[in-house]
Amino acid sequence: MNAVARPGAFGAAVGLVVLILVAGCAPARPLVPRRFTGPLPEAATLAAAVQQQRHARSGLRALARFVYEGPEQQRRARQVLAVERPQRLRLEVLSPFGSVFVLAADNGELAAYVRSESTVYRGQATPANLERFAHVHLEVSDAVELLLGTPPVRAVQDESVSFDSQAGLLRLWRRQDAGAQVIWFNEALQAVATEERAADGLVLWRARFAAFGAEHAGMPAHIDLELPAEQRRVSLELSDIEVNPALTAALFNFTTPSGVQDVQLEDIVSAERRPGAGW
Repeated sequence: MNAVARPGAFGAAVGLVVLILVAGCAPARPLVPRRFTGPLPEAATLAAAVQQQRHARSGLRALARFVYEGPEQQRRARQVLAVERPQRLRLEVLSPFGSVFVLAADNGELAAYVRSESTVYRGQATPANLERFAHVHLEVSDAVELLLGTPPVRAVQDESVSFDSQAGLLRLWRRQDAGAQVIWFNEALQAVATEERAADGLVLWRARFAAFGAEHAGMPAHIDLELPAEQRRVSLELSDIEVNPALTAALFNFTTPSGVQDVQLEDIVSAERRPGAGW
Protein backbone atom coordinates (compact mmCIF):
# COMPACT_ATOMS: atom_id res chain seq x y z
CA MET A 1 0.00 0.00 0.00
CA ASN A 2 3.02 2.33 0.24
CA ALA A 3 3.48 2.53 -3.50
CA VAL A 4 -0.09 3.34 -4.50
CA ALA A 5 -2.80 5.09 -2.55
CA ARG A 6 -6.21 3.46 -2.54
CA PRO A 7 -8.84 5.06 -4.75
CA GLY A 8 -11.08 7.54 -3.05
CA ALA A 9 -14.76 8.11 -3.67
CA PHE A 10 -14.84 5.99 -6.79
CA GLY A 11 -12.99 3.11 -5.29
CA ALA A 12 -15.31 3.06 -2.32
CA ALA A 13 -18.27 2.76 -4.65
CA VAL A 14 -16.75 -0.16 -6.45
CA GLY A 15 -15.89 -1.84 -3.18
CA LEU A 16 -19.38 -2.89 -2.67
CA VAL A 17 -19.30 -4.65 -5.92
CA VAL A 18 -16.47 -6.90 -5.23
CA LEU A 19 -16.68 -8.64 -4.45
CA ILE A 20 -16.91 -8.21 -4.19
CA LEU A 21 -16.57 -8.33 -3.66
CA VAL A 22 -21.44 -7.63 1.37
CA ALA A 23 -22.89 -6.04 4.50
CA GLY A 24 -23.90 -7.14 7.99
CA CYS A 25 -23.02 -10.72 7.50
CA ALA A 26 -23.39 -12.65 10.71
CA PRO A 27 -26.43 -14.92 10.58
CA ALA A 28 -29.57 -13.24 11.89
CA ARG A 29 -30.21 -14.11 15.53
CA PRO A 30 -33.72 -14.84 16.81
CA LEU A 31 -34.79 -13.75 20.26
CA VAL A 32 -35.28 -17.32 21.48
CA PRO A 33 -32.48 -19.89 21.06
CA ARG A 34 -33.49 -22.86 18.94
CA ARG A 35 -32.76 -26.53 19.38
CA PHE A 36 -31.72 -29.07 16.82
CA THR A 37 -33.56 -32.37 16.89
CA GLY A 38 -31.94 -35.44 15.46
CA PRO A 39 -28.31 -36.29 14.73
CA LEU A 40 -26.05 -33.63 13.29
CA PRO A 41 -24.90 -34.22 9.72
CA GLU A 42 -21.31 -35.21 9.12
CA ALA A 43 -18.80 -32.54 8.14
CA ALA A 44 -18.31 -34.37 4.85
CA THR A 45 -22.04 -34.03 4.11
CA LEU A 46 -21.94 -30.26 4.55
CA ALA A 47 -18.72 -29.95 2.57
CA ALA A 48 -20.34 -31.95 -0.23
CA ALA A 49 -23.35 -29.61 -0.18
CA VAL A 50 -21.04 -26.62 -0.70
CA GLN A 51 -19.28 -28.43 -3.52
CA GLN A 52 -22.62 -29.22 -5.16
CA GLN A 53 -23.63 -25.55 -5.03
CA ARG A 54 -20.25 -24.60 -6.46
CA HIS A 55 -20.63 -27.01 -9.37
CA ALA A 56 -24.11 -25.67 -10.12
CA ARG A 57 -22.85 -22.10 -10.56
CA SER A 58 -19.64 -21.52 -12.51
CA GLY A 59 -20.48 -18.11 -13.92
CA LEU A 60 -22.88 -15.19 -13.48
CA ARG A 61 -24.13 -12.10 -15.25
CA ALA A 62 -26.56 -9.75 -13.50
CA LEU A 63 -27.59 -6.21 -12.76
CA ALA A 64 -26.85 -5.08 -9.24
CA ARG A 65 -27.82 -2.29 -6.91
CA PHE A 66 -25.20 -1.84 -4.27
CA VAL A 67 -24.67 0.15 -1.13
CA TYR A 68 -21.27 0.82 0.39
CA GLU A 69 -20.75 2.09 3.94
CA GLY A 70 -17.33 2.95 5.31
CA PRO A 71 -15.66 5.39 7.67
CA GLU A 72 -14.78 7.70 4.79
CA GLN A 73 -18.13 7.80 2.95
CA GLN A 74 -21.33 6.08 1.86
CA ARG A 75 -22.26 5.26 -1.72
CA ARG A 76 -25.16 3.87 -3.73
CA ALA A 77 -24.91 2.90 -7.38
CA ARG A 78 -26.05 0.43 -9.99
CA GLN A 79 -23.79 -1.81 -12.00
CA VAL A 80 -23.45 -4.66 -14.44
CA LEU A 81 -21.67 -7.64 -12.92
CA ALA A 82 -20.05 -10.61 -14.65
CA VAL A 83 -17.93 -13.30 -13.01
CA GLU A 84 -16.61 -16.70 -13.99
CA ARG A 85 -14.48 -19.19 -12.10
CA PRO A 86 -11.74 -19.34 -11.25
CA GLN A 87 -10.70 -15.67 -11.41
CA ARG A 88 -12.62 -13.75 -14.05
CA LEU A 89 -14.32 -10.60 -12.80
CA ARG A 90 -15.92 -7.56 -14.44
CA LEU A 91 -17.72 -4.76 -12.63
CA GLU A 92 -19.16 -1.87 -14.60
CA VAL A 93 -20.65 1.10 -12.75
CA LEU A 94 -23.37 2.87 -14.68
CA SER A 95 -24.70 6.41 -14.79
CA PRO A 96 -27.40 8.09 -16.92
CA PHE A 97 -24.55 9.00 -19.29
CA GLY A 98 -23.07 5.52 -19.61
CA SER A 99 -20.29 3.65 -17.88
CA VAL A 100 -18.23 5.71 -15.46
CA PHE A 101 -16.01 2.91 -14.19
CA VAL A 102 -15.01 -0.58 -15.28
CA LEU A 103 -12.98 -3.04 -13.25
CA ALA A 104 -11.86 -6.17 -15.11
CA ALA A 105 -9.64 -9.02 -13.97
CA ASP A 106 -8.50 -12.21 -15.67
CA ASN A 107 -5.44 -14.43 -15.83
CA GLY A 108 -3.72 -12.61 -12.97
CA GLU A 109 -4.08 -9.15 -14.51
CA LEU A 110 -6.34 -6.26 -13.44
CA ALA A 111 -7.52 -3.14 -15.28
CA ALA A 112 -9.53 -0.26 -13.84
CA TYR A 113 -11.01 2.36 -16.18
CA VAL A 114 -11.93 5.70 -14.59
CA ARG A 115 -13.79 7.80 -17.15
CA SER A 116 -13.50 11.04 -15.18
CA GLU A 117 -9.71 10.74 -15.34
CA SER A 118 -9.54 9.37 -18.90
CA THR A 119 -7.24 6.72 -17.47
CA VAL A 120 -6.97 2.94 -17.37
CA TYR A 121 -4.93 1.70 -14.41
CA ARG A 122 -3.29 -1.67 -14.98
CA GLY A 123 -1.46 -4.09 -12.73
CA GLN A 124 -1.43 -7.55 -11.24
CA ALA A 125 -4.70 -8.90 -9.86
CA THR A 126 -3.42 -8.97 -6.28
CA PRO A 127 -5.47 -8.43 -3.11
CA ALA A 128 -3.69 -5.09 -2.67
CA ASN A 129 -4.60 -3.85 -6.15
CA LEU A 130 -8.17 -5.10 -5.78
CA GLU A 131 -8.39 -3.19 -2.52
CA ARG A 132 -7.19 0.01 -4.18
CA PHE A 133 -10.25 0.01 -6.40
CA ALA A 134 -12.72 -2.10 -4.43
CA HIS A 135 -11.82 -1.35 -0.81
CA VAL A 136 -11.89 -5.09 -0.12
CA HIS A 137 -8.64 -6.95 0.49
CA LEU A 138 -9.44 -10.29 -1.15
CA GLU A 139 -7.97 -12.63 -3.69
CA VAL A 140 -9.85 -12.21 -6.97
CA SER A 141 -10.74 -15.91 -6.81
CA ASP A 142 -12.32 -15.38 -3.37
CA ALA A 143 -14.28 -12.38 -4.66
CA VAL A 144 -15.56 -14.51 -7.54
CA GLU A 145 -16.70 -17.25 -5.15
CA LEU A 146 -18.57 -14.79 -2.93
CA LEU A 147 -20.24 -13.15 -5.92
CA LEU A 148 -21.41 -16.61 -6.98
CA GLY A 149 -22.90 -17.09 -3.51
CA THR A 150 -20.47 -19.75 -2.32
CA PRO A 151 -17.77 -19.85 0.38
CA PRO A 152 -14.22 -19.66 -1.04
CA VAL A 153 -12.27 -22.89 -1.46
CA ARG A 154 -9.94 -23.60 1.46
CA ALA A 155 -7.47 -26.32 2.43
CA VAL A 156 -8.47 -27.45 5.92
CA GLN A 157 -6.80 -29.50 8.63
CA ASP A 158 -9.95 -30.69 10.36
CA GLU A 159 -13.67 -29.98 10.47
CA SER A 160 -16.39 -30.07 13.10
CA VAL A 161 -20.16 -29.60 13.01
CA SER A 162 -22.34 -27.95 15.64
CA PHE A 163 -25.73 -26.29 15.88
CA ASP A 164 -25.75 -22.52 16.39
CA SER A 165 -28.80 -22.20 18.63
CA GLN A 166 -28.83 -18.41 18.48
CA ALA A 167 -28.84 -18.33 14.67
CA GLY A 168 -30.90 -21.50 14.33
CA LEU A 169 -28.43 -22.80 11.76
CA LEU A 170 -25.99 -25.65 11.32
CA ARG A 171 -22.38 -24.53 11.63
CA LEU A 172 -19.32 -26.07 9.98
CA TRP A 173 -16.01 -25.08 11.57
CA ARG A 174 -13.01 -25.67 9.29
CA ARG A 175 -9.59 -25.21 10.87
CA GLN A 176 -6.78 -24.03 8.61
CA ASP A 177 -3.04 -23.54 9.04
CA ALA A 178 -3.51 -19.86 9.84
CA GLY A 179 -7.05 -19.45 11.10
CA ALA A 180 -10.45 -20.89 10.32
CA GLN A 181 -13.34 -20.79 7.90
CA VAL A 182 -16.83 -20.94 9.40
CA ILE A 183 -19.91 -21.74 7.29
CA TRP A 184 -23.57 -21.64 8.37
CA PHE A 185 -26.23 -23.78 6.66
CA ASN A 186 -30.02 -23.70 6.64
CA GLU A 187 -32.22 -26.81 6.78
CA ALA A 188 -31.87 -27.26 3.02
CA LEU A 189 -28.09 -27.39 3.50
CA GLN A 190 -27.61 -24.15 1.59
CA ALA A 191 -24.60 -22.12 2.69
CA VAL A 192 -26.25 -18.93 3.99
CA ALA A 193 -23.26 -17.30 5.69
CA THR A 194 -19.51 -17.68 5.96
CA GLU A 195 -16.69 -15.94 7.74
CA GLU A 196 -12.91 -15.97 7.66
CA ARG A 197 -10.92 -15.81 10.89
CA ALA A 198 -7.24 -15.17 11.53
CA ALA A 199 -5.11 -17.41 13.74
CA ASP A 200 -5.86 -15.18 16.75
CA GLY A 201 -9.62 -15.48 16.17
CA LEU A 202 -10.02 -12.03 14.61
CA VAL A 203 -12.84 -11.96 12.06
CA LEU A 204 -11.33 -10.79 8.79
CA TRP A 205 -14.63 -10.68 6.91
CA ARG A 206 -18.15 -12.05 7.06
CA ALA A 207 -20.47 -12.78 4.15
CA ARG A 208 -24.17 -13.57 4.06
CA PHE A 209 -26.33 -14.93 1.24
CA ALA A 210 -30.12 -14.64 1.05
CA ALA A 211 -33.10 -14.71 -1.33
CA PHE A 212 -32.13 -17.97 -3.01
CA GLY A 213 -33.82 -18.57 -6.35
CA ALA A 214 -34.55 -22.10 -7.51
CA GLU A 215 -34.83 -20.82 -11.07
CA HIS A 216 -31.21 -19.62 -10.96
CA ALA A 217 -29.47 -22.81 -9.75
CA GLY A 218 -29.98 -21.64 -6.18
CA MET A 219 -28.16 -18.35 -6.76
CA PRO A 220 -28.83 -15.87 -3.92
CA ALA A 221 -30.14 -12.48 -5.03
CA HIS A 222 -28.83 -10.76 -1.91
CA ILE A 223 -25.14 -10.77 -0.97
CA ASP A 224 -23.67 -8.93 1.99
CA LEU A 225 -20.03 -8.47 3.02
CA GLU A 226 -18.66 -6.94 6.18
CA LEU A 227 -15.08 -6.16 7.20
CA PRO A 228 -15.46 -5.47 10.94
CA ALA A 229 -11.93 -4.25 11.64
CA GLU A 230 -12.16 -1.68 8.84
CA GLN A 231 -15.78 -0.74 9.58
CA ARG A 232 -16.76 -1.35 5.97
CA ARG A 233 -19.95 -2.90 4.65
CA VAL A 234 -21.16 -3.73 1.18
CA SER A 235 -24.61 -4.88 0.08
CA LEU A 236 -25.64 -6.21 -3.33
CA GLU A 237 -29.18 -6.76 -4.63
CA LEU A 238 -29.08 -8.71 -7.89
CA SER A 239 -31.67 -8.72 -10.67
CA ASP A 240 -31.85 -10.04 -14.25
CA ILE A 241 -29.73 -12.95 -13.05
CA GLU A 242 -28.17 -15.27 -15.63
CA VAL A 243 -26.35 -18.30 -14.24
CA ASN A 244 -23.65 -19.95 -16.34
CA PRO A 245 -24.08 -17.65 -19.35
CA ALA A 246 -21.72 -17.70 -22.32
CA LEU A 247 -19.03 -15.17 -21.36
CA THR A 248 -16.18 -14.40 -23.76
CA ALA A 249 -12.59 -13.84 -22.66
CA ALA A 250 -12.72 -10.35 -24.22
CA LEU A 251 -15.28 -9.28 -21.62
CA PHE A 252 -12.67 -9.63 -18.87
CA ASN A 253 -9.78 -8.08 -20.82
CA PHE A 254 -10.45 -4.35 -20.97
CA THR A 255 -9.31 -2.55 -24.13
CA THR A 256 -8.16 1.03 -23.63
CA PRO A 257 -10.53 3.43 -25.45
CA SER A 258 -9.19 5.97 -27.90
CA GLY A 259 -7.91 9.11 -26.19
CA VAL A 260 -7.51 7.37 -22.83
CA GLN A 261 -4.11 6.88 -21.20
CA ASP A 262 -2.73 3.68 -19.69
CA VAL A 263 -1.01 3.90 -16.30
CA GLN A 264 0.83 1.01 -14.67
CA LEU A 265 -0.01 0.76 -10.97
CA GLU A 266 3.53 -0.37 -10.24
CA ASP A 267 4.82 2.93 -11.67
CA ILE A 268 2.80 5.04 -9.27
CA VAL A 269 5.07 5.80 -6.33
CA SER A 270 3.49 8.87 -4.77
CA ALA A 271 1.12 8.07 -1.90
CA GLU A 272 -0.56 11.42 -2.52
CA ARG A 273 -1.86 10.43 -5.94
CA ARG A 274 -5.21 8.74 -5.64
CA PRO A 275 -6.32 6.83 -8.76
CA GLY A 276 -10.08 6.72 -9.13
CA ALA A 277 -10.62 9.69 -6.83
CA GLY A 278 -13.91 10.78 -8.36
CA TRP A 279 -16.68 10.05 -10.86
